[in-house]
Amino acid sequence: MHTRKISQITEEYAAFFLISLGYEVLDSNFSSAGGEIDLITYKDHIWHFIEVKGRKQRGFLCAEETVTEDKLEKLELTALAFLDGHDELWQIDLVAVSYDRELKIMNIDLYENISVM
Repeated sequence: MHTRKISQITEEYAAFFLISLGYEVLDSNFSSAGGEIDLITYKDHIWHFIEVKGRKQRGFLCAEETVTEDKLEKLELTALAFLDGHDELWQIDLVAVSYDRELKIMNIDLYENISVM
């Protein structure tokens, strides 16, 4: 299956997962000069900028291990572009989605307020 299609599927699963936890999903695939944010959500008066990482269950690296310092910097720049100077509480979170070869979801984990892993 094409990588973009897999990405779309994992982002949809991540959105449903976050909704089940009480997050309000407000935007997806927001782009600015700094980069792209997969999901923008809001919960408990905090903006959550979500990076979604999907990986086959038996891959070399787990999804959470693939977020680099460079990627985090791009996410931060893009989050600030979204907020456009408004003084709001915000953080960057990661949703790691593990799936098997048939794209059956095996596990979804939320890592809040991430830094380089």
